[in-house]
Amino acid sequence: MKKTTIIGILTFLLTGHLFCQVQEKDIYKVLNQLIEINNVEILSKKAKALKIVDPSRDEFINWCINVGEDRIKLSQIDSAFIREQINSYSEIKWDRRRIDKNIKVKKKSVDYFTIPLFLNEDKNLFIIYHSQYAGPTAAEGKYELYKKVNNEWKLINTQLDFVS
Repeated sequence: MKKTTIIGILTFLLTGHLFCQVQEKDIYKVLNQLIEINNVEILSKKAKALKIVDPSRDEFINWCINVGEDRIKLSQIDSAFIREQINSYSEIKWDRRRIDKNIKVKKKSVDYFTIPLFLNEDKNLFIIYHSQYAGPTAAEGKYELYKKVNNEWKLINTQLDFVS
């Protein structure tokens, strides 16, 4: 009986823990909507996670909390959940079968997205780094904050990191 109870408790804890994690299906849902929103035709082959120590990212999150038009409430941010994601994913090679068929995936591309970093377990807010490169004098990189509104992702804040 003790063994059964312990196994039941462990199963419950592990299932609950996995339920709160970000799964690849969540990442691909976001990616496919971003492809559509940004009219992406050629996507970079791989994506990296946002860096653990990234002053620009932290500055952007602080700006979204304190200054941005659609301010994020601190209660909407779960730092433990964010840390768990950063430790879970370092890089993803995009699976062409899970992306819109019209999109080309190449090593050199116009659009590059990092792995989305969800800010809470509800997965209704995320930050992403998006860069676009069309040549040495036509490139930009920016942090973008998206919020889920009526089951669609809406860009609510952006901060330019570089432009050339």
